[in-house]
Amino acid sequence: HHIHQISKLPHAHTDTIYFKAWQDISKNIDHRYSHLFLGDRSTEPWLLKKVMQYRYGLLPTQKYLHRIKKAPTDACPLCGRQDGGQHAISACPALYQTAILRHNAAGAAILQAVSQGGESAKLMLSDIGMKKRLPPSAITGNMHNLRLPNDYQLPTCMPAAAWKVFENSTSVPDLLIYTRHIGEKTYGLYDVVEIKYCRDTNPDEQTARAMTQHDQLIEQLKQADPEAKIRRVNIMLGVSGTIYKDTAAWLEYLGVQGPALKKLLRTLHYNAIKYLGSMWKHRMALISRNT
Repeated sequence: HHIHQISKLPHAHTDTIYFKAWQDISKNIDHRYSHLFLGDRSTEPWLLKKVMQYRYGLLPTQKYLHRIKKAPTDACPLCGRQDGGQHAISACPALYQTAILRHNAAGAAILQAVSQGGESAKLMLSDIGMKKRLPPSAITGNMHNLRLPNDYQLPTCMPAAAWKVFENSTSVPDLLIYTRHIGEKTYGLYDVVEIKYCRDTNPDEQTARAMTQHDQLIEQLKQADPEAKIRRVNIMLGVSGTIYKDTAAWLEYLGVQGPALKKLLRTLHYNAIKYLGSMWKHRMALISRNT
């Protein structure tokens, strides 16, 4: 029995643009996993408060304080750009390293689940940076920074020309899944997987960026393997823990199913909650240091 964010939100301001935005996106959200922190007694009160403030535009950023006449400007004290909830939790360049850690933590969880799922044999490549963050003992099976087959001639492996594209490219997707379809017409299917954190009520903005991120790489791949089919798999994660129905569907497509999928979606939710707190603490520490 899950907590429905829209109907059971305590003290919600139902006339705000934030509430309307949550209503508009509600049909695309998997509510079973998006609000777990609300009913979890292990969620620290200060963190619960910060997540709810973020979700409803009440986070005490310069933009908010300026709106209520408690700050002379809405500029971010760290970078000078316009401040705001999304800026403070995801977009400020001063917090870039913490944002990378958040992405890598989510990517590692997804990579591990895929490497243990039904499509694991098709996992060719990952740019998530496992070796930089995990000890060698924690990296097992297909969980590698870059997985190169020993024999290019195996029918399940990518053509050598396609490997050359990735070896020479500075643009590498978070995950690459390769499937060799053998039949009346034999071709390779490349699933180019990109993982992105987004504004919870507007995943389309980051999806649009993901759709163009590897344009040059994909064009080179088409030239190297003219018969190939290429699918972009964009996995969006809300910065305050929102799990989208599309995200669950894509992960299932990538071979993460049943209990493993449920576990992964919970992990991704709590990872976002944890790092929202980390981003805010990092921000406040930097502001304190600069004043």
